[in-house]
Amino acid sequence: MHLLMCPPAYFDVAYEINPWMHLDNVPNVDKAKRQWDALYAIITDRIGARVSLIDPQPGLPDMVFTANAGLVEGCVYIPSRFRHAERAGEVPHFERWFQDRQYHRKPLSDGWFEGEGDALSYAGILLAGYGPRSSAAAHPELARILGRDVLSLGLVDGRYYHLDVCFAPLGPNMFAYIPEAFDEAANRALLGLPGEKITLSAEDAQHFGANAVVIGRDIILNTGANSFSAALTERGYHVHETDLSEFLKAGGSAKCLTLILER
Repeated sequence: MHLLMCPPAYFDVAYEINPWMHLDNVPNVDKAKRQWDALYAIITDRIGARVSLIDPQPGLPDMVFTANAGLVEGCVYIPSRFRHAERAGEVPHFERWFQDRQYHRKPLSDGWFEGEGDALSYAGILLAGYGPRSSAAAHPELARILGRDVLSLGLVDGRYYHLDVCFAPLGPNMFAYIPEAFDEAANRALLGLPGEKITLSAEDAQHFGANAVVIGRDIILNTGANSFSAALTERGYHVHETDLSEFLKAGGSAKCLTLILER
């Protein structure tokens, strides 16, 4: 697997755009750097996946969360359309990075879309979250550009403002999710999907267990999602727990810090 990450040189909580962010609870920058370095080392040294880096930019503290940079399929790059102005400044930097590497930029013309944060593949379908940050209006064009079926899933709990903080595709026949994060129609749709479903406890959800990096049978997640970690181990996964507490203060964890470039 090939991932994109961004070093946390300018990471901070400088505004509040989700329920986890509080200006009176800012991250320890040095600790955050150590946590990011540990995640990077697990991905590259322990698991052996490939990571490319984009240079962080001053004034863009959330650029570290590369999952929101857009969506990549093959050589096609669909840039994000951020709902919040605080993050919109990231877009030209990500677009330039992908352009320099010969990706075909395919921008959306309608709706908000926050990249892989709200678009995850499972069982051959692209699951797309909408509500707090992305909008369903973007989904038809997303389906047309990619030539794929898109299943729209309504998110109703502000704590789980992106799909990747409440849903984790674990393989072709298994996923984990937080049912209360989804509306009634979305829950019906998820139950109708093939494969085993693992529901996360409130404690697992609080520790961002669903925001996991999945690389084959290796799964990286924040410490503290103990029941979920045990369930994964019982099913034969190799679980790598790493402390990402400083990034939780901004509403992100392991998956938020990575964007899939190639599976």
